[in-house]
Amino acid sequence: MKRFFLVEIGILEIVACLVALVLVFGTLNYFNILRLDTAFPLLSFFPHLTRTASVNNSTIAQPDGPRYFPQGKNFSYNTKKATVSLRDFLESTLQSNVLPPRINASSFAPSQSFAVYQVQWTLPSNTNAVASLFYRPTTTLVEKIRLNISLPANSPFVVSSASAQTAIQPYIAEDTSLAWQCAANPIQTYCEKFLSSPQGGKGYGLTKDTKGNLTLFACFYPAEIPTNLQIRSCIK
Repeated sequence: MKRFFLVEIGILEIVACLVALVLVFGTLNYFNILRLDTAFPLLSFFPHLTRTASVNNSTIAQPDGPRYFPQGKNFSYNTKKATVSLRDFLESTLQSNVLPPRINASSFAPSQSFAVYQVQWTLPSNTNAVASLFYRPTTTLVEKIRLNISLPANSPFVVSSASAQTAIQPYIAEDTSLAWQCAANPIQTYCEKFLSSPQGGKGYGLTKDTKGNLTLFACFYPAEIPTNLQIRSCIK
């Protein structure tokens, strides 16, 4: 009888410990201190608060855990990796005085073709900038990184190598060893510089659409995707 009583007490202690652990980890998960579904997707049923990231005094909603696509069910987000990649791209492309004060990537899924991490901020000249990192939904490879800076519309403005060089100087760290290439298509006129290397393709430039909107742009196509080595322009 005594032995049975001790066994019963032992079982109650184990159950009490398990309940305490569930409460502790459930609380940590709810307040996003320790997300269980990141390491154990089967525990995604645990409730938690929606996280937000602040970029230049604006709030952007972050996803409620990993999202999945029909043709890529093994794909999940990696916010830390995207933030580091965006930071490296922006720091190697922009002048230091126009870099975002904080680089916290927010993610969303605009289509089944790409998943996107994005950073938005306002420059000292009161123009808006958006940097976007595109993931392939079936892999963890970066398809491309794109930067757009919206400039005030200027209909009489003529896009040329000279005007493009003048326009980018306050924003982009220019590579003077590259030559400007200018072209036009039915929706825009643009001038850009583009460099292909074993690390991938990288470029920047200025474009003007048919409504007179001016946009500074920059891009990077990593070499991890073999087809990117064939790209010779940010304008595809």
